[in-house]
Amino acid sequence: KKRFSVAIFGDTHLDPLPTAPDASHPRANQRLAAVLASIAANRPAFAIHLGDVIHPLPELAAAQAEATDAARAMLAGIACPLHVTPGNHDIGDKPNPLMPARTVRAEWLARFEECYGPSWRVVDHADCRFVMANAPLFNTGTAAEDAQWAFLESALAEAPGRLFFATHYPLF
Repeated sequence: KKRFSVAIFGDTHLDPLPTAPDASHPRANQRLAAVLASIAANRPAFAIHLGDVIHPLPELAAAQAEATDAARAMLAGIACPLHVTPGNHDIGDKPNPLMPARTVRAEWLARFEECYGPSWRVVDHADCRFVMANAPLFNTGTAAEDAQWAFLESALAEAPGRLFFATHYPLF
């Protein structure tokens, strides 16, 4: 017997909506529409987006703003509570000169949190704890990273039962 279900998806890489009246939506936007239809049909308790909500990198502010508007419009129709953790396309990358995006910046993180809420959080449901972390912050040496570590230590130590950890990048 199923106790509850959770929808987990990510890397939607949404693009700005087309402005021409007969233009088709970009393929990534079409895929998200199909994902949202599946979520509605399966009726999970909540959904977790694992980051890279949009495609334009954060240093492309105008394009990112348009893509964020498109994402907010599409995600507003989700049929359950949605929790989003950021990816490198949303707030910048982890410190690594080989990564495609510039390193995470405070203003990009603030822009993300204004749209989607805290970039790290806990969701407790039944006897399960879902801990979501902001992976691009790791190894940045910032005050935000320090705050996230303090949060993680507490959230992981106080788990009420089964524990699930969600983040954009794998841990190793």
